[in-house]
Amino acid sequence: MNLDPRRRARLRQVVAVACTLALTALLVVAAAPPGMSPVRAQAGVTPTPTTDPSRAQDPEIRLSAASSSAFAGGTIRYTITVRNPSNIRLRSVVVRLPFNPALIRPIGSDFSRDHDWVSDLSGNEMTVRFGGFGRDSRRSADLVFAVADHLPPGTVIGVRGRFEWERERADTVNRPNVERKGDGRTRDIEVTLIAPAAPAEQVAIPPQAAAGTPIVFFANQFLPNEPIGVWINAPGGIIPIHASYASNERGEVSFVYHTTGLGGAAYGMVIYGRSSGRTVVVPFTIEGEAPAQAPPVIVPPVPPVATPTPFPAHPILIPIG
Repeated sequence: MNLDPRRRARLRQVVAVACTLALTALLVVAAAPPGMSPVRAQAGVTPTPTTDPSRAQDPEIRLSAASSSAFAGGTIRYTITVRNPSNIRLRSVVVRLPFNPALIRPIGSDFSRDHDWVSDLSGNEMTVRFGGFGRDSRRSADLVFAVADHLPPGTVIGVRGRFEWERERADTVNRPNVERKGDGRTRDIEVTLIAPAAPAEQVAIPPQAAAGTPIVFFANQFLPNEPIGVWINAPGGIIPIHASYASNERGEVSFVYHTTGLGGAAYGMVIYGRSSGRTVVVPFTIEGEAPAQAPPVIVPPVPPVATPTPFPAHPILIPIG
């Protein structure tokens, strides 16, 4: 083909530009980091790299407290929450929680899964071990500490956990036994001791009534806005009450219980602060014949937390209805 010299020169320029663009595209693809897939550009759209879903994300490990306040002589409930956001199996997580034994001491634990446990407990540190986690799975551990009763209001109790974790890598096809490990620290958790808002008071109105009579129960000295659990100590054992209550801003709680079905006897309404551990028993009496199977006796309050010696490896909190 015979071309005009000017047209031939222009054609050479077009071919050179095309080759340059093709070479640049090849270099960009070759330089892309592992786990990044090339993105095809569209008119008016800025290309955004996409992350390979097989690349594992680090686990999320958090420490929290049920309340930012507590009473001297009460309890503090800490919760460790672990989540594996990756589709790569997380083999294990170990969380170490140092504490000041002059301020608090561990008295109980409760796990969302039986295979997790307190693996070690020294005078000033608790070690919690979690087993394997599947894809996008989450588990937790509640740790209950008793607060020393001599501490003044305003005392700040701070804890901060350390953690370690290990899992299989994403590229386990050729290296099935290789593990990836990591560590870190939780955020600082501070709980401040407060004084009760008023002198202790707990009453039943009326304190004595016929079966079927509604009775109003009142108690105070709980934490502000604290979740409250209740049950009845009866002559024959415990009567669970499946209801949810909470104290008000002054730490007071009141509710009505309909006594239908209760035989003539002395009873105790147990009111339990789920965060503070405060337990109150309000006595009341139902008139009439006593149940035939047992004499009218008030059963001692059920302790919400046992005090083990030594500290067990599995949950010791007694569930409350």
